[in-house]
Amino acid sequence: LLESAALRSAERAHLDLLATDTSTPTTPETAAAAQAASASDTAQPTTVEASRKRLAELGLTEEAIAKLEQTREASSQLTLYAPFPGMVTNLQVSADAAVARGTALFEFTGMMRATVLANAFQRDAAWIQSGQAVEVKLPHVSNQAWSGMINQGAVSIDPNSQNIGVRLSFTAPPQLLKSAMYVVATIFGDPHEAVLAVPQQALIRTEAEDRVIVALPHGRFKPVPVKTGIEAGDAVEILDGLKEGDQIVVSAQFLIDSESSLQASYLRLTGR
Repeated sequence: LLESAALRSAERAHLDLLATDTSTPTTPETAAAAQAASASDTAQPTTVEASRKRLAELGLTEEAIAKLEQTREASSQLTLYAPFPGMVTNLQVSADAAVARGTALFEFTGMMRATVLANAFQRDAAWIQSGQAVEVKLPHVSNQAWSGMINQGAVSIDPNSQNIGVRLSFTAPPQLLKSAMYVVATIFGDPHEAVLAVPQQALIRTEAEDRVIVALPHGRFKPVPVKTGIEAGDAVEILDGLKEGDQIVVSAQFLIDSESSLQASYLRLTGR
């Protein structure tokens, strides 16, 4: 925000013209503004359109001028809006400092658009779609997130990890971006409401399938295969295998060194 006595004077003069303009209804507020206008400034415009032009030259946007004419309240504060997204890189003025016309206040740097090839789990490929919102964090500026979007999902697959490649883009200051830099990206899928979900740690994941341990009567347990959906935080959506009201073991993490050992553990749980 900038404080300007000249701006307040120009706004009061504009309200004065609006109050005397026969095409504009006069209200008590406009009459008071007209009485408060400075009569000693002989350089004031004589028409409403000329007055609007002067306000624009002083930095007011069309929206700000329309708000002034609606509220009929003059102000000495001016909000400056950048014509494009960016950030201040060299601030040369402090709060409450007086500046003259033509003084450089700061340097403003635009944003650079970067493309990223991100890795995602293959099981998540179905809900990753082009156009979805993305939040990207840089490793050396971890306290700030940058907004982006998915350009294309499942563009490739890693034969070793079986992860899919997702192409996304985001904008950030060019001085923060380097070629081949690693970033952390969070993809925001469409919300799924009123779904069945279990804690992450309740899942037992294997190469073949995902399972949970369901509690049965008389202290018995049963491993149940489940089909999972999207994951959000500590919750995993369950698409098939469980129903509402089923009681499951919340912490089902075991130290399993082979699939046969896992099957043996399941047999012990069922008491067979």
